[in-house]
Amino acid sequence: MTAGPGSLTITDVSELISGRAACYSSGTAGRAIVHVRSNHVVTDDPASPLYNGPGEAPSSLELFLSGIVSCAVLMLERIARAEGKTLGPLRAEMEATRDPNSTGQPPVLDSARLTFIFSGLSREEAGQLVETFKGR
Repeated sequence: MTAGPGSLTITDVSELISGRAACYSSGTAGRAIVHVRSNHVVTDDPASPLYNGPGEAPSSLELFLSGIVSCAVLMLERIARAEGKTLGPLRAEMEATRDPNSTGQPPVLDSARLTFIFSGLSREEAGQLVETFKGR
């Protein structure tokens, strides 16, 4: 249930989206294994002097960003289907930075940029889809 100024929304529990992930150490310094259902993903600390990790597998920041872009693509596809639009290939890219020396808690991104690349839609149609996406 959520309440805002002058409104009350009750969400059916069956409509909630849930997920679960686990992560465990691998025995290699700076490397861990993420476990999601029956899938395993290796994640590394960056190979920078600050972290001194292997830097071969995606970092936790890259995995975080991959979750955002995959959610964005799938959501835009759902919106297009619901609106009866034919959506060509769609790409979402995201880059972000975080200052590891920041004392702010919890740690937050200092900058983030999400870019969509559409095929098969006019600029106007793509813009309308993005506006709908931003409102969800």
